[in-house]
Amino acid sequence: MNHFKKLKEEKFNNEEEVHEIFEKNLNTIFPKFIFFYHKYRLFKERNEPGNEPDTIARCPSTRSFVIIEYKNKSGGENPIIQLTGYHQALELEDFYRLKDTWEEHSNNLNGEKLPERLKKEEERKKIVLVCVVPFGYFTKKRDIDFIKANKIILIEYQKYENDVILVSCYFKEQSEHLGWEKDHIVITKMNEKETKEPKAPQVSISSGDTLPFPITEKLKLDEKIEKFLQEITRYVSSSRSDLYKKTFFENSYKGINYYLKRKSIINLELKKDKILLWLRVIEEKDFDLGATREFSLQNERDINRWGREVWWKLYVVKDYETHQNSFQLLDYYLNKYLPAVSVEK
Repeated sequence: MNHFKKLKEEKFNNEEEVHEIFEKNLNTIFPKFIFFYHKYRLFKERNEPGNEPDTIARCPSTRSFVIIEYKNKSGGENPIIQLTGYHQALELEDFYRLKDTWEEHSNNLNGEKLPERLKKEEERKKIVLVCVVPFGYFTKKRDIDFIKANKIILIEYQKYENDVILVSCYFKEQSEHLGWEKDHIVITKMNEKETKEPKAPQVSISSGDTLPFPITEKLKLDEKIEKFLQEITRYVSSSRSDLYKKTFFENSYKGINYYLKRKSIINLELKKDKILLWLRVIEEKDFDLGATREFSLQNERDINRWGREVWWKLYVVKDYETHQNSFQLLDYYLNKYLPAVSVEK
């Protein structure tokens, strides 16, 4: 690696720049990992914005999720403490959210499916932790010993002029597990172009956004309806981090359902030229009469798989006006109605 001595060392402007470079080049740096979530908010931390793992990826070969944390310079929170904290904070709700997001994501090219029923401890044991820091970030032996004892993959980097970045694995024995042919990786602008090929699109998502959905391609929705769907799902996911989502493509029902504590509460039934927005009535506690009248909600009765009667409110999204009104309705349902009732599993 003597040729790097001819290049002048440079620094990244901030941590976000490191974050962006690594996500754009994830296929090159970590050939066995597949990116699918940017800044995931943990179920336990849903009310604490800003306290999120930087990157979530999937390792299909080990059928495990990967948490990656980045640092640009010394100071601030210790990334190792952050990583182990995220690891311990993962709840069953997190694994179901990650499962649903991964199964629907465009980067899941082989269509990997996880078990319908997940076990928290089993999934937690499989988690891969990756810490990305500048060369020489950790200088104390106790830190290195802690990293090794917890099987954390420690990645070091150095930026040089001309946008050249040298990436190395601190524990050389981990290089093979990463799929590296050498003990280092060199990132250039050329690598960045390679990761944009159709075979592995890099889609930056946040707050639970997992579009585009395969279901929209199958249904061939009107362009405006597909746009409405994207904005509605993004709004729901960003409003409540304790919801998890499943997509259905069946003969009688095609749509996207949101669950709270394993109970379906919001259903987006898709038609070519409209979206049927179904909101579940909980504990027979009806909606505010004013909301029912304002949005002209229809009352609909259903019998669930256990033979129990379930009531829903139906709102139809078919044009720009009803689309805009749907956000007010969802705001009422998510932030006023649901907090006032008890949703049991």
